[in-house]
Amino acid sequence: MNVYFIAKQLGSNYLMQKKDYANLCNGNFHHVVYLYWILKNKKIKNIHLNLVTNLPKNMEKSDIVFFHYDTKDKIDFNNYITVQVIGDYPKLEQSNYYITHNPQMADEKHFFMHFPLPVNIKKLNPVFPPKNFVGVGSAHSFNKTILKQSYIDRCKKYGINLKFITDVNYCNTKADVFIFLRDKKLHLYRK
Repeated sequence: MNVYFIAKQLGSNYLMQKKDYANLCNGNFHHVVYLYWILKNKKIKNIHLNLVTNLPKNMEKSDIVFFHYDTKDKIDFNNYITVQVIGDYPKLEQSNYYITHNPQMADEKHFFMHFPLPVNIKKLNPVFPPKNFVGVGSAHSFNKTILKQSYIDRCKKYGINLKFITDVNYCNTKADVFIFLRDKKLHLYRK
């Protein structure tokens, strides 16, 4: 069986090149390339895993293609099994299956995969009661109210240090509580 992971660019194994996975600004790379390397590192037998930027012409109906919204124009939804890896982009109804990072979406066609990436993860040493609340994610994906300086200042009056990291994909500061409140205006989080 052939399984293809189509990405806009190829990437190195995250076990060897962690710095390539630290930037938050490349969802297609993280979603598809990272997924490929997770499976490749497991050394799965009898399945041919292929990381590509273009699909071969002669594919079989039983072949599986993992793709991100950014590469949808390269997908022929009638010729093989498709799995869209969904981030903050709309899902394409013509795909056979989906991988999501939102556990509330999991069902017979939507499979949950935990994020964030296991890059530069450090063990937190929280204190109680918690004082440092940290969120990691792309700025566009956070609830806009909590990003406002006035909200952060209001929390500080109650002894809550609120910090948002939007430039790297890991927590690089002291944290007692890890938070992530999605913006409800994002396509997949409107419910």
